[in-house]
Amino acid sequence: MNLPLKIAFRYIFSIKSLHFITIISLISMVGIIVGVSAIIAVMSIFNGFRDFTQSKLVAFDPHIRIVPQKGAELKNSDSLKRLIISKVKVKAITSSISGRIIGNYGSNLQVMNAIGIRYQDYYNVNHIENSIILGSFKLKDSDDEIPSVIMGSGLSEKMRILPNDTFTIFSPQILQQSIKTLNTDAGIKVKVTGIFQSYTKDYDDNNCYIDSKSAAQLFNLGDNSSYSIDIRLNDIENSFEVQKTLTSILGQNYQVLTWYDLHKELLNVMKLERIGTFIVLSLIILIAAFNILASLTMTVIEKKRDMSILLSIGSDRNLIKKIYLYQGFIIGLISSTLGTVIGLLFCYGQINYKWFKMDTSKYLIDAIPIVINWNDIIITFFMTLILSVLASYYPAKQAIKISVTDSIRFE
Repeated sequence: MNLPLKIAFRYIFSIKSLHFITIISLISMVGIIVGVSAIIAVMSIFNGFRDFTQSKLVAFDPHIRIVPQKGAELKNSDSLKRLIISKVKVKAITSSISGRIIGNYGSNLQVMNAIGIRYQDYYNVNHIENSIILGSFKLKDSDDEIPSVIMGSGLSEKMRILPNDTFTIFSPQILQQSIKTLNTDAGIKVKVTGIFQSYTKDYDDNNCYIDSKSAAQLFNLGDNSSYSIDIRLNDIENSFEVQKTLTSILGQNYQVLTWYDLHKELLNVMKLERIGTFIVLSLIILIAAFNILASLTMTVIEKKRDMSILLSIGSDRNLIKKIYLYQGFIIGLISSTLGTVIGLLFCYGQINYKWFKMDTSKYLIDAIPIVINWNDIIITFFMTLILSVLASYYPAKQAIKISVTDSIRFE
C-alpha cells in the first residue's frame, strides 16, 4: 500500500480516537449508503411498474403500426404487407380496420370504437385472448354465421349486454345511406361471443372487435383496403430499429409508429416521474457529499501539524493532495458498494419472497413488481463515487497551501 493511501485509511478509520470529525465522516457514509440503496430500490420498482404497464399495452397493440400519412385508408394492404415481409423479419403481420360506430341494444345506444381484424392473423399479432373474462375469443368462421363481436367489459356493462346476446351496429356510412334511402333496417346485426378486460379504461369502455369482412362492409371498404397494418416482432426491443428501416423503405406516404408512439403521453409521464424521483433521491447523496467536504476541510485544519512534518521531511505537496483525494475516494467506494449491496438485496428479496404484497382483489399483481436495470445501478454507483471525489477536491487544494514554518511555529 502506498503512503498517501495508508495515511488516508488511518485518518478515516482511526482506532485510537473517535472524535467529532470521524463521526461526521461516518454520518456521511451512512447518508450515501441510504441514498444509493434507496435509488436502486425505487428505480427497480419504477422499472417493474413500467414493464408491467408495457406488457398490458402491448397485449392489445402491435409492436409497430403503419398508417397512411394523409387520409385514413390504405388501398394496397396486401402488396404493402408482402413488401414489409421481404425487407424486415417479423413474427406476424396483419391489416386492420377501425372507426367509430353506434351500437343499439334495445333502447340503449352507445358510441364505440370498432376494430375489424383477420381472426388468425390478429391472434398472432395481439394477445387479446389472454384478457377474455366471459365467453371466448372467437369471430365468425363462415359467411353463413352472424358476425361476432368481442367487446370491452366497461362497454358491455354500459350496454348491459352479455355473451350470446345480439345487437345492431351502425357506421357513419350506413347511417348516411339509410337516411338517403329511408331504410330503418340498414344496420348490421351482430352477436357477442366474448368480453375482455384489459384494465385500461380507454380500451375497456370503448373498444370492440369484429371480423375484417364485416368491418369492410361496415365502413364500405374494398377487399384490399384497410386503415392500418399491424406488426409483431420476435423482440420488442428491435421496434425502433425496425421503425427506421421501414420509414426509409416506405417513404413519406406512410407513418410508422412503434408501441411507444401509440402510448407516448402515458409513457412520457412515467418516464418524467422516474427522472424526478431519481433527482430527489440523489439529493440525499449530494447532502452526504457536502458532509464529506465539511469533514475533510476540518481534517485539513486538525492535521496541519502532520502535513507540515511530512513536507519538512521532504514529501511533496502532491502527496498531501493525494491523501485527501484518497479519503474522498475511499469513503465513496465503501459507501457506494454497501449501498449497492443493500439495494440489490432488497430487490432480490422482493422478487423471490414478495415482502411487500398487494391485494389481488383490487390490483392486478400480488406484490410490488421489481425489475433490476444494471444501467441504473452502474450510473448510481459511479455518480456517487465521482461526487465523493469531487467533494474532497477543495480540502485537497487547501491542504497543499499549508505553510510549513507557520504551522510548526503555531504548534
